[in-house]
Amino acid sequence: MAAVARVPSGHPETLENDQPATRNSQLLVTGYEELLTTLRAMNGVLVAFSGGVDSSLLLAAAQKALGEAVLAVTAVSPIFPPSDLESARLLAGALGVRWITLETDELADPHFRANPPNRCYLCKKRLFT
Repeated sequence: MAAVARVPSGHPETLENDQPATRNSQLLVTGYEELLTTLRAMNGVLVAFSGGVDSSLLLAAAQKALGEAVLAVTAVSPIFPPSDLESARLLAGALGVRWITLETDELADPHFRANPPNRCYLCKKRLFT
């Protein structure tokens, strides 16, 4: 049986009827609160926003913490399906976040085209430099 912890009464993530939450749920709430605190200490952020789960969570948290001081940037490249771009556009719009795209061309890099085991590193290096 999983260990349980109680979320403080009145907390937004309190379960109905103050039922016990799993330890993992409490850790998620605490981690999210720490993320918001970290973001609030910043004047503004640029989020590298793919539209995937990780960057979507970060973008939503940034918007909650900083409001208009957030910019989402999505790479547009032949290696990314158009549906990813559309998902990113829709989510950024739903969150009310300023969103721009940046044309990239990882395929211009012969090292990336060789499809080595570290291709993800090569792609990220190209995107973030």
